[in-house]
Amino acid sequence: MLKSPETRQASERQNIGDINVVGLIRNSSDYQANYQALAHTNLDPFQMNKAAISQSLENYLDNHQRESGYRSLTEHIMNVTYQLLSAEDHIHKIAELEQRGAKRNEKLPTLQALVEFNHSVKDMIDSNPSIKFPDMMRFLAKTNLQVNGHEKNSEEFNQAIRGVLDGMRHEIGVEQMLGHLDNVEYLEAEVEDDLKGGDILVSVDGGDYIPLDIKASPFSAARAQEKARRNGFSGNNIIWSQLDNEDFNGGFRVDYGIAAHKAKYLAAELARVTGRQVKLVA
Repeated sequence: MLKSPETRQASERQNIGDINVVGLIRNSSDYQANYQALAHTNLDPFQMNKAAISQSLENYLDNHQRESGYRSLTEHIMNVTYQLLSAEDHIHKIAELEQRGAKRNEKLPTLQALVEFNHSVKDMIDSNPSIKFPDMMRFLAKTNLQVNGHEKNSEEFNQAIRGVLDGMRHEIGVEQMLGHLDNVEYLEAEVEDDLKGGDILVSVDGGDYIPLDIKASPFSAARAQEKARRNGFSGNNIIWSQLDNEDFNGGFRVDYGIAAHKAKYLAAELARVTGRQVKLVA
């Protein structure tokens, strides 16, 4: 079974980039049983392997549901891997849809799978703030390669997943800066909010919550605003995080001093978006 103490200990003490989660799954009795159960289907060995891994992960997660919502690093790893299996095809598809300028309604089914994956990764990072960006990249790239082999374009996947993780750390950085604003409350976006383009919901002086679409650079923010206007939207809630990638020092969070210093720039952006004065914590 995947819930063995050895599985937990291996993941809790290793650098995440070095963890061979697919190897751990394949060595489990649950995987062997699931694989054998597929022996008389029309699936080829590659498809059988992927299906057996997915079923083993689903069984593991069902056996480790917690009312509190707390997950160990091992459980986060298993959840992210399970979501990756579901999202992998969609990661490639969204790139194609973006390339040909597909409308949002056409992209919604694809975005749904990606949002679930994104939330699983963010939950893992929030619970384990010491995880480094390159290590998470290495873990996801290796897991994808082990599950999907060379059938998929690995370079395309790595580029897409880098964009996902980069956007995620800028969202986390904005959440850190919001803690330095006196009259602003915020909520993390739920899946439905995320599907509508809202990464974080903010309220100034008790006003209505407004969704913010956070971008990782001034260029990407300007490009997204222009696209929104072309499609009949104001794009007013699309903002740059005010952070540079160097501010994260190879991780997913910024130092307290950086968050405190750059909060004033975020305050100016929020004042523009909401039409209200935003105050810094004294």
